[in-house]
Amino acid sequence: MKKIIVVGAGRTGSRVIKKLNVRDTYRLKIIDRDVIEETDVRDKVYSIDFMHSPKALAARQLWAKSAEIAFDQLTKQNAGKLLGNPDLIIDCTDNYHTRAVINGYCKKKKIKWIYSSALREFGMVSTIDGNCFTCFAKKPVQTESCSLVGVNKSVLEKVGDKVVEEAKTILGGKKPRLVGKLFFASPKTSAIVSIPKRKCLCKN
Repeated sequence: MKKIIVVGAGRTGSRVIKKLNVRDTYRLKIIDRDVIEETDVRDKVYSIDFMHSPKALAARQLWAKSAEIAFDQLTKQNAGKLLGNPDLIIDCTDNYHTRAVINGYCKKKKIKWIYSSALREFGMVSTIDGNCFTCFAKKPVQTESCSLVGVNKSVLEKVGDKVVEEAKTILGGKKPRLVGKLFFASPKTSAIVSIPKRKCLCKN
């Protein structure tokens, strides 16, 4: 049975976990250190019944009762323990440092992973397999989170749908559609653009 790890169970991650419809098809692990706050309830990510509960625990109870969960911040030091050797890792965080950790680990272990982002009026998805995330996505000068600045719901749906579509393609043994490409979504439009190829000079 194929194993998937979803890192982040907030606005994007909750949708991905729900849409994956794991049941007996995949083994799933959810990694998230955060608890459910007022903004999560306000934006209807989780109901008030789960207020202050760990997001990973709530996501398992709601959509993936057989999932393994971890309440940890992913770092270079614990990546091996938390990630292991899955068939696919799905990034649903809003944290560049965490993505860089996933990128470095997956490059070393030759694991495919899907990058997803949704913030304000824009969303992006790309599959990283042999290419390097930190080479085309430089560290932002100012970091923002969707819990603070919000995210358009139609963008979230588009990103969640594209992530699950790409994940099922990969887990079905087919060629990923988004390697070297970036799916871009806004409330009114969506498009796939090519990512310029660059020689990787990263040390991670």
